[in-house]
Amino acid sequence: MPTDIVQHRSPEEQELARRRQELAILQAELTDRELSLANLRAELAAFEGRYLREVGVLYAELDDWNAKIAEFAADAAGTEQARAAASEARAQAEESHVAANITLAVDTREIPLKQVQQQLGMQEGFDVGLEMSGNASAFREMIANMSHGGKVAMLGIPSPTEMSIDWHHVIFNQLTLRGVYGREMYETWYKMTVMLQSGLKIDQVITHRYNWKDYEQGFQAMRTGSSGKVILDWGDVA
Repeated sequence: MPTDIVQHRSPEEQELARRRQELAILQAELTDRELSLANLRAELAAFEGRYLREVGVLYAELDDWNAKIAEFAADAAGTEQARAAASEARAQAEESHVAANITLAVDTREIPLKQVQQQLGMQEGFDVGLEMSGNASAFREMIANMSHGGKVAMLGIPSPTEMSIDWHHVIFNQLTLRGVYGREMYETWYKMTVMLQSGLKIDQVITHRYNWKDYEQGFQAMRTGSSGKVILDWGDVA
C-alpha cells in the first residue's frame, strides 16, 4: 500500500520559510520601485532639457538686455560704479547663455551668418530662424543661411512694410515661413508665471513708470531709444 510521507518542519524552519517569502516580496517591490525611479529620472532629464530650451533661452535674452541697459547707463554716467555694474551684468548674461546651452551670440551687423556657420563647423545652415528685427537685409541674410526644410517664424514688423527676398531660397530649400502677429495667450501666460515663480527678476528691464494719464511722456521716453520697458499705472482707474 502507498504510504504518504508528511514532513513536519520545526518552528525555526517555518519562520525561515516565512522570512524568505517576505524577502522575495520585498525584492519584487524593490525592483518595481527602481524601475519607477529610473522612469522618473528620465522624465526629469527630459523636463530639464525642455526647460533650458524654452525658459532658459528667455532668461538668457533677458540678462542680455539687462547687460545692454547697464552698459548704456555706464557710458552715460561714466562712473566706476556704473562700469562695475555693467561688467557684472555682462558676466551674468554670459553665464545665462552658457546655462541655456546657447552656443554663440553675435551681432550680425558685424559678423555675417555665413561666417558664423563656418565658425561653428556647420555644413547645411540653420534649422530654425526667428526674425524679430523687421529689418529687410537681416531677413534676407537669414533666408540665405537656412538649411533644407528649415522653419522661420516672422516676429518683427517689417519697415517698410514691403520687402523683397530671393524666393529661390524659399522654394528650392522647402522653407516654411510662419507669420506671428499675436500671442498664444494661455501658453505664454503659463510660461511667464513659471518664470516669475522660479525667481525671474524683471525690475532692471523697467526703466520708466508713469500714470496712465501721462502716456505721452511714456512714448517720448521710448522715442529717445534709451528706455527699457515703460510701465503705465492704471491703479486710479475706477
